Amino acid sequence: MKQHKFDLPEAMQPEVDKLLEGVSEDEKLKVFEEEYVNKFFPIDIPEAYFNRPANMRSGDDYSVEVDMHVVLGEGDDQESYDIKAQGNGPINAVANGLLQTQYMSLFKFIHYSQHALNDDFNSVGVCYICIENPVGERFWGVGTHTDILLAAVNALITAINRREAAELAK
Repeated sequence: MKQHKFDLPEAMQPEVDKLLEGVSEDEKLKVFEEEYVNKFFPIDIPEAYFNRPANMRSGDDYSVEVDMHVVLGEGDDQESYDIKAQGNGPINAVANGLLQTQYMSLFKFIHYSQHALNDDFNSVGVCYICIENPVGERFWGVGTHTDILLAAVNALITAINRREAAELAK
């Protein structure tokens, strides 16, 4: 996948290799993106505003607050939440906010990494997040956005939506 500028975490590579087994080179990027990148259903966060301390220093403990709008489902079954939450960082604040919805179950973070998709000033950031449900199943999500913080939010939502899809399939 490196030729497409996605630099997959080593722990994610076996799962992606299995998905792409037998897929033509021309289709690999499309199949990968459809499965792992920016999946916003059944859970979406179309708006998120972060408030962080102005004088943060590396190593300092601080709290981040998020105001976010969360949409679950679609059509007549759609539910919306306006949530305020705090965390020890932006992604922790989002995760804590999602736990306030009636459908969210606990998970833990297993992996987080990020990089730029290209090497110019108009770069798009990509973030990889792996979460684990209470029974030990792991779910990867990849998020892209021009704002690396929002790429991380997209990766988290994608991992959660992949988990939701797997649970519905059972």
